[in-house]
Amino acid sequence: MTTHLPVMLNVAGQQVLIVGGGHVAWQKYNTLQYSGACIEVISPQLHPKMQALHEAGAFTWQQRAFTPTDVKGKLVIFAATDDAAVNAAIQQAAHPTQLVNRTDDASCSNFISTATVQRGDLVIAVSTNGANPGLARKIKQQLHEQFDESYEAYVTFLAEARLQVLAVTEKGAQRNVLLRQLLDDQILVWVQQGNMQACVDFVDKLIEGVRV
Repeated sequence: MTTHLPVMLNVAGQQVLIVGGGHVAWQKYNTLQYSGACIEVISPQLHPKMQALHEAGAFTWQQRAFTPTDVKGKLVIFAATDDAAVNAAIQQAAHPTQLVNRTDDASCSNFISTATVQRGDLVIAVSTNGANPGLARKIKQQLHEQFDESYEAYVTFLAEARLQVLAVTEKGAQRNVLLRQLLDDQILVWVQQGNMQACVDFVDKLIEGVRV
């Protein structure tokens, strides 16, 4: 079995194609909706959730069957129909340099999607290299519970605090020590308690120590 290379792909402003309009296509769209990609969906029908988003202008929809020229100019292509022959035709139409995911056959794809937990800027991806997607989903659920919604505010705060540290220190040992101190578990506890002032005071104290 091929071992895939884990990457985080920046598709902001890039052309992405989803062929299919059912539940699987919806799942693929759901992973893309905050990516900034220019998404085009080709399918005679749309999943109800996708229909609502299309009406809100979230993506373009070609209400028809796939044709080989549809792949032109697309960076990423999802072959997400329930017809293996159509998915194969999509794969064959694509250029080898295009990223193609066949949802019905990972072995024919040059990339696969991961099971992902996202809390703001925190993204945790899980993959079994296609060996058992069900296990990936199970682990995703465990991570979803472990890294709850408080992590979004936590990571946002850490990002801001890191910038403060970088602004008052030079590259070296002192900076590294302060950055490690920002990972004190107590900060997460305060965030979960909604006590953001305690977090701010903690960082202010660190910064004050540098200025003394």
